[in-house]
Amino acid sequence: PKNRIRAEIFFDLARIRLAQNDTARVRHILTYVFDIDSEVKRGVLDLPDDAALFETQKRLAYLRMQKRQMGLSATTSLGAAGRSLVLPGWGQFYRGHRKRAYGFIGATAAATLFWFIAEQDYKHAYHAYRSTQIGELNLEQRVGDGADPLPYQQRYQIAQSKASRANVALGILAGVWLAGVFDHVLIGPAQLQVDFPID
Repeated sequence: PKNRIRAEIFFDLARIRLAQNDTARVRHILTYVFDIDSEVKRGVLDLPDDAALFETQKRLAYLRMQKRQMGLSATTSLGAAGRSLVLPGWGQFYRGHRKRAYGFIGATAAATLFWFIAEQDYKHAYHAYRSTQIGELNLEQRVGDGADPLPYQQRYQIAQSKASRANVALGILAGVWLAGVFDHVLIGPAQLQVDFPID
């Protein structure tokens, strides 16, 4: 039989051995099943679900978890940092930290949105300052004291304030981005929980 069918047949054999409490052979059988097809979840026997079936599935899940853990343990901090430098959260996914990855993706998206809005506000304020018309200066009515209206100065101050806000937003974005890169110095690969030991 082809690999999937062969794996399902040996899955049933492991299930039968578990029902007989022959755990010594079960480990060898399931290792063989896993080598043939690591994703198999049921056998070919048309039997009602029982404790042996669930135990066989648990033991295969344990083998899948072991393989995943070996893959995560082979990851490097440098590889993760490089990925996070390119795209925030990518390095965390690479090392198996999904929640941290989503956290960095969300924080970077929020910081990017904040920076984009602040940058647009600055551009509008700067455009308003640069487009001050000579007629708005009221040169005929100016007397040279502090009571003279200065529309261009007020617009300049608004533009400066918006520029400062845009710079702060850009700094926050850079900080979040770099935090995602340097996060890999502090944490290693994810450690998966193993609840299904094989005898």
